[in-house]
Order: sequence, then structure tokens, then C-alpha cells
Amino acid sequence: MVNSSLGKYKLLMAQVANWPAYFWLKWFNKSGTAHFRLRRSGAILQVNATMLPVFKEVFMRDGYDEQFLKAHLPNGAVVLDVGANIGLFAAYVANLQPLAHIHCFEPLPENALVLRQNATACPAFAAAITVVPAALTGGHSASISFYADASKPFSQTASTIPGFLNNNDCITVPAVQLSNYTSANGISCIHLLKLDCEGSEYDILYDANPQVLAMVQALIVETHFVDTDTRNFEAMQTFLNAAGFRILNTHDVGDGLHLTWAVRPNAQPPKLT
Repeated sequence: MVNSSLGKYKLLMAQVANWPAYFWLKWFNKSGTAHFRLRRSGAILQVNATMLPVFKEVFMRDGYDEQFLKAHLPNGAVVLDVGANIGLFAAYVANLQPLAHIHCFEPLPENALVLRQNATACPAFAAAITVVPAALTGGHSASISFYADASKPFSQTASTIPGFLNNNDCITVPAVQLSNYTSANGISCIHLLKLDCEGSEYDILYDANPQVLAMVQALIVETHFVDTDTRNFEAMQTFLNAAGFRILNTHDVGDGLHLTWAVRPNAQPPKLT
């Protein structure tokens, strides 16, 4: 993860052709929207000012570790992006591995609308990215309660947990079970499961069918402190070890927030082409 200003700006300029648009949005157009053109794919991403921190984390700080992604995403990799937001991680992966198949789960309607636009930002993205406007769950439920802040049109922190991170306005959103989704879409291997879902990571993994969980070859999970029992960073590490994952790295973001990178010990590295 890149922390220095110089390093962040180097990454920005390396990945975004019209990089000055970042500074315009940050300093002069704080309630507006920027359109960033990616160098590799030519895709033009729509990013509103509310989501600028997410853009910065993905494209300027190497927040998901490009080397990890390169090491675990073969050609044709299947990626489940849970908590896809407006599609910035999916765009990053599609920009990095154009032949990947990325399934984006985003239940918040406002986020999902922009996600759809970013998912078709270039022909390669349209072929690679599937948008699922629903919450992914481990258990059976056709819909769930979702909590956001109605005063904010977009959200980085909406959650299934009432009051989590000051999200108190309840809406009902569609839900899809992990095992049902993989079965319906003929998925037998999940090369990467990325979870950034504001507390729902525990239910998704803990309630997952063990046979489906065994399909997951690599995992990036953001954990939030929810309770001292089973929904915390330490409990997640214990669960992942018991489920057969090898934890490669963790990052303490602060305020009870952690990132974990884990793999199956027998996962095959991608073939170089």
C-alpha cells in the first residue's frame, strides 16, 4: 500500500491519462463528478466527489495490492466483487486482467446505477463485468433490510447492520445466496472473492456452504469490528485458518478496520502468456 504523496501521485499519473481531473474534483468541484480515462483500457470512469476516497484507495494507494492480484488472477479468472460500490475495484481488475469475469454485487440503487455505467465504460469492461444489483448473502433470503443515510445520494458505508457507521434509514433490497448464484451461473472455481461489505462479511463467509467456500482460491476481505464474540478481525483470522486458507498479509486500517489477503495453499499460480 502506497502512503507517500509522491508515490500516490506517480500511481495516479501512471494509470489515469487525464490525471489533473483528480485535483479539479478534489479542490474546485467538491460536489461534482469527474470522468477519469484509464491508460490501459481507455475506459472512462464516472466518479462523483463522494466516492473520491474510494478512487484514491484503488487507483492511487494500491489498496488491494496489484502484485497479489497479478499472482492470483489467471486468464479467464472468475472474480466475485461483493460490495462493488460504483465499480472502481472491478474496473481496476478489468484494466489489469481484461479476460477476467467479474461479478459485481451492489444493492444500493444509487451506487448500482453508476456501477452499470462504469461497467460499460469500454467494450472490454462490458465483456468482463456482470452487474448484480443485489446483496450477496450466505443464507437463504430473497430480500434483506439495508441501512443507509437517506441524506446522502451515494454511500461507501451502507450496511445490513442497523445504525452501523451512522446508517439508520432502512430500505429493502434484493438478495442472492452465494451457493445459489454460483450454481445458477455454472461457477465451479472462484479465483478471487473480494468482500468490502460493511459488516456483512461475517454472515457471508460463516454461513457459506463449505463446498462453495472450497471453490475460493484467493480472498481479500475487509473486516469491521462489530462485536467481541465472532464478528471481529481475530475471529475472522481463526475462521479462515480453519477453512483451509493461508493468510499472506493483513493491514490495520484503523478504527477496528482491517484488510486480509489469503489463499488456498494448493492454488495454482496463473500461467504467463
